[in-house]
Amino acid sequence: MSVRRAGGLAAVLLIGLILVLRALDWTDNTFSGPARTMDKMSAIPSSAITRTTTKVSASAESVTETCTQFARETGASVSKYNEFVLTRDTAGLSGFLNRRDSAAAALEDAATTVEVGVSVAEEAVPEPLASTLTNYVAAARALATETRKMNDASSLANLNIAGARAEGARIAVLKLCR
Repeated sequence: MSVRRAGGLAAVLLIGLILVLRALDWTDNTFSGPARTMDKMSAIPSSAITRTTTKVSASAESVTETCTQFARETGASVSKYNEFVLTRDTAGLSGFLNRRDSAAAALEDAATTVEVGVSVAEEAVPEPLASTLTNYVAAARALATETRKMNDASSLANLNIAGARAEGARIAVLKLCR
């Protein structure tokens, strides 16, 4: 979710909260104009509005931080993985094995960083994004496992399947982060 979209979401949620709080106090279904609106609004404890505003703002900030960190961390792991894939046919065995191990470590590091970020953020990251991030973690770890299994004579079938899953999961997260 972009910063702009997160800010817009925070504003919508705040306005919705204010409308709900106002509606709870209007049981006679009448409207007496602006004076009554102001009286009702002044009856809402400012601490309740402040807590809600703070929570919405923290959630939007958490989503922005999570998405920024996700793009940075997974981008680095994708680069390492691509270096490994490109060396399969061009590098000697020692270069291939070094890049394989580096790619697998980068994928694991990215998965761990994303997993820790979701755990720390807890409910500040909304559910559709949280579960999509969790799907990415599983796919990245599966790709790291398949990467570690590779040698210069290995079939690419399982690596390609795991790579497609990880890339699909990464794209799904990035779409939610827009």
